[in-house]
Amino acid sequence: MAILGKKTFDHPKPPSLIRALVQQATGPNDIVLDFFAGSGTTAQAVLELNRADGDAGRRRFIMVSSTEATEDEPDKNICRDACAKRVANVIAGYGSAPALGGDFCYLRTRRIPPENLLDVDHEQVWIALQLAHREAISSYVEAPFLWSGDAQEAVCYVPRFRRKDLPALRQAIK
Repeated sequence: MAILGKKTFDHPKPPSLIRALVQQATGPNDIVLDFFAGSGTTAQAVLELNRADGDAGRRRFIMVSSTEATEDEPDKNICRDACAKRVANVIAGYGSAPALGGDFCYLRTRRIPPENLLDVDHEQVWIALQLAHREAISSYVEAPFLWSGDAQEAVCYVPRFRRKDLPALRQAIK
């Protein structure tokens, strides 16, 4: 409750349990994905483990959740009002809890009508891929494919596959 300033959930996940699970299931450089982020307990656990690991702790997290908006509460947004707020407070410190450091960004998606599923915003896809897999982000440019990385680790995005681009793509992969 001290993290958010008010009671948000009746039965929140205990940070100690989530921290133990993340510690057992990940290495210090892994990415932790929580599709039911709720108030952001998993993000807090990752940040606490990184702090405990010192310079070796470089875990990253992706928190995903629905807004939980309803007809009665159309502005309800648990992601913005609970999860993002909690992560910001844990990073900056709250009450007597020390700042754990780190950073994050809050991204909001929009519902895509089924008839528009092939109408993709390629710039957003390229940025999202890099956020999930890379330390640095390069701008989107119109090209047969985009590439970010080096010989050890890279991300490739092909906005529209065309057979004529296959030789260049194979060369980049080599």
